[in-house]
Amino acid sequence: MATATLEFEKPIFELEKQIDELKKLAGERQLDVVKEIAPLEAKLVELREEIYKSLTPLQRVQVARSNKRPRRLPRRNLRRRNLKTRKCGIRYPKW
Repeated sequence: MATATLEFEKPIFELEKQIDELKKLAGERQLDVVKEIAPLEAKLVELREEIYKSLTPLQRVQVARSNKRPRRLPRRNLRRRNLKTRKCGIRYPKW
């Protein structure tokens, strides 16, 4: 998983990676690792809360500009989808 992570997100990324490796190992060897994964997932939730609560303004901007954030479709495309037919029945050409 080669994703660009921000400096303050690295502990979260490392813990997620560790959990994924345990799950993959359990799947390959058909082991029950629920007891080992549950505390790690709880720790991950706490770590996320702790990190994101204490962000500086610059770090908040970095999160907002991150490539991992979902993006909206351009308004132009949304308008075209919604306006193909008017209520009076006039049809617009498909662009």
